[in-house]
Amino acid sequence: MILLYRFIAIVNHMMGLRIASGISILFFILLASHSKAQTYSFTTAGNMESGNWAGVPGATNLVVSFQSGAGIGSTTALKTVTSSMGGDTNYIIRGDQVFPMVTGDKITVSFWAKSSVANMRLQPWVQESDGNTWMNFGDAYLTTSWKQYQFTVTLTTSTSNNYKVKFRGYNTGTMYIDNVNIGPVDYENVAQSGIYDVTLSQNSMTWPINTFRSTCPTYSLGYQGMQSKDQNPLDLFANRTINYTKFSYTNPITVHVNVLNTTKVPVAGQTVRILPSRFGITSTTSGNVVTFTITEPGQYSVEIGDNGYKNGLIIFADPTETSIPSKTDPLYKVVYEATAGSLSSLTGYTGIYFRRGVHDIGIFTVPSNIKNIYFEDGSWVYGALKMDANPNVKIFGRGVLSAFNLNYRSQHSVEAINGSNNIIVEGLVVADPKYFGIRLIGTGNTVNYAKVIGGWVYNMDGISAYAGSNVSKCFIWANDDAIKVYRDSLTWSDIVVWQLNNGGIIQMSWGGDVGGVTANNVKISRVDVLRAEWDVSRFNTGLLNCVGNKYHYAGWSHSLTNWLIEDVVTENPIPQIFNITPDPFSHTHIDGLYLKNWKVKMTMGTSFQNQIKGEDAADFLSGFVFDNVKFNNKLLTNINYITNGDMETGNWSAVPKTTDQVVTLGAGLGVGSTTGLRSVVTNMNGSTDYAMKSNELFHMDHNEEITISFWAKATAAGKRLVSWVQETDASGWMNIGDVNLTTGWEWYTATANISPISSDNYQVKFRGYATAYIYIDKVQIGPPDWRTIMVPEIQYLDTPTFLPNVIGARTAVITEVEKSFKNGTVYPNPAKNALNLDGYDEGTVYQVYGMQGELYSNGKGLSVDLSQLAPGMYFLLINGTERHKFIKQ
Repeated sequence: MILLYRFIAIVNHMMGLRIASGISILFFILLASHSKAQTYSFTTAGNMESGNWAGVPGATNLVVSFQSGAGIGSTTALKTVTSSMGGDTNYIIRGDQVFPMVTGDKITVSFWAKSSVANMRLQPWVQESDGNTWMNFGDAYLTTSWKQYQFTVTLTTSTSNNYKVKFRGYNTGTMYIDNVNIGPVDYENVAQSGIYDVTLSQNSMTWPINTFRSTCPTYSLGYQGMQSKDQNPLDLFANRTINYTKFSYTNPITVHVNVLNTTKVPVAGQTVRILPSRFGITSTTSGNVVTFTITEPGQYSVEIGDNGYKNGLIIFADPTETSIPSKTDPLYKVVYEATAGSLSSLTGYTGIYFRRGVHDIGIFTVPSNIKNIYFEDGSWVYGALKMDANPNVKIFGRGVLSAFNLNYRSQHSVEAINGSNNIIVEGLVVADPKYFGIRLIGTGNTVNYAKVIGGWVYNMDGISAYAGSNVSKCFIWANDDAIKVYRDSLTWSDIVVWQLNNGGIIQMSWGGDVGGVTANNVKISRVDVLRAEWDVSRFNTGLLNCVGNKYHYAGWSHSLTNWLIEDVVTENPIPQIFNITPDPFSHTHIDGLYLKNWKVKMTMGTSFQNQIKGEDAADFLSGFVFDNVKFNNKLLTNINYITNGDMETGNWSAVPKTTDQVVTLGAGLGVGSTTGLRSVVTNMNGSTDYAMKSNELFHMDHNEEITISFWAKATAAGKRLVSWVQETDASGWMNIGDVNLTTGWEWYTATANISPISSDNYQVKFRGYATAYIYIDKVQIGPPDWRTIMVPEIQYLDTPTFLPNVIGARTAVITEVEKSFKNGTVYPNPAKNALNLDGYDEGTVYQVYGMQGELYSNGKGLSVDLSQLAPGMYFLLINGTERHKFIKQ
């Protein structure tokens, strides 16, 4: 496939699109062959489709024309015919587009050509029209078949905006020339993908972009400071790559991904997904080319087949830059192929401008006078940036900062410490990190459109930004904690994460700091998890992870309150969702964790288990809300179709048959010495069974999946207890669970699909089969309970709130009590701020209860204040006898 190069600067002007040079499908090569890469061409006329070429025959009879169908891939080619030299030694083919070049830059010219006879000489060169200076690039000796030629030079002529590219011919005969490109060498010796080739098209124009590859390195103890702990991830990900590309654009743009190595990434017959799925991008496949259109900036993963991710491709689509500094600004030190020495004297400057091309600056501590660091599109800077007591620094542009040449754990790629507040990082690709990608320990930072990619070993954390910071529109590839949220007033939004085998995706705490610190008022929105590849269950895994003071630092503590984490998606099932297990060495206080609109999937039945476990019996984890959280496509809920399952309000009775069964509801008979139900049978009197039933009626639908859960025990082990439901009108019934009790309290759960009819008149019952003292408490029946779905380990956790706690039309469920004692009207329902009691007297006494029987408020009168209630379903008890179920909006 022949790719047509286009002059990006002209494209900027013509269609508002700026290609980020050097950013091609997200791929970095760590240990791979290196090559020169030409990002764009100074001329748009090189495809010969638009003219702008002329012959300068001199004394020869040169004739220049454009021949349709004669070029590469049957496109248009420039044709030269010369039958007489007329005494001249050469003739010239001149491109008439004018473009700028800078002396000292490395420039590459490439073109395709062939001739009517072999060994016709064709010489590319450039000429500056102001001073008439010129420079040859090389000599091509053509063959009779199409062949690509490429020459790279360091420009020795003067800097000018008025260059033209030209060719000299030295022989009679016919030549064809096509796809002429001339431009800077942006990525000299930077590894290219070799697996993917990416082109873009927009407004009837098509052009290629660079594709990089990062390859998992081979473990070698001591190489670049590798440690023994690095062997596991490097063995685990051996032979893996991650590929990527980048560009900037406005308006919809079409991406064409040509898979060059179908051994590594088979295409035929494979399903292709463009993730995140929230953007709804679809693709088409023709041969080995996948095509799709992007309509908004972001980071996109191209996943081909089930295993294509092992040589994955990420697309970094940035918005067009709006604040490019001028290279003539005297406050900027403009550097080309910079070294550490180039940056040793910056007195009098406030900014650094990294021009397109390759730089190697090592670990660079930014001087206090430098407040702006710009990475030109096409720049590739080996090294790291460190701000130490240097606030208000802006790092921006569309270039790449790569730690490829640094030792492991020698320096975070971008770091701000010791009062380096108000740091801005915008648009930067942070490649091949050898430690944290971006670590901003100061306050008030802004990070947007940053991309961290290509770290393979442990301690390759993603992004950390302290109090008052905002992180948005970022991509994080991490092999340690990705989203690090440790301080107050943090906002994260639109984050795409690829987690390797270590670290939490959202890390809540590592224990705080000396004297105690807070992480209050945190908001995290729209997190798309592409993959999480944890291989072993351990303390620092999980989508939502809280480690606490694992390393037992003296005097540390952490308090986390008022968190909202919303719109979280896992694109593939991951091993673990919740791992909130703060270390008990010091206290981690968590109160107010609101999880909203999650759609997550977890591979069940492995060594990984969801855990939500506080470490202090005197301070439970509290204020957890699960609002529309879907786990493996099931809504997490604790909806209870009955209100008397806690045994606190009575309404249970015995069905003794011929036995001497006595059922008692009493204080101290339940779990934790609360009220519970006790059934005592000492004589079966010929019966095979007896029952305990709830007298409350509720609705269930035919074939509805429901779960019954309860706590129970018996004074003698092995007593059988069957949970079941019965429809009272038609008397249809169905067993749900069957257990043999132990002598200690245990929680039992069973799930089944209801086979009898849909009805409002179901009751939950229990059946015993032998003489026994049986104790039952906390009965719940409804959709599969959150504990049943997630199978979590729980400790020191206040009962979470689940929303919505209404399913379908079940808001109109009526109990026997309601049927018998309605004296007036309660309205509106649903309600926002208050309920009105119509038909009751001024002395009416009421209580508001939650679905689990918890009392929220009480009072007297004809208006019930709801302003302090969270949205959800509640019960209103009037005068101690009449119940109304209502919804608080």
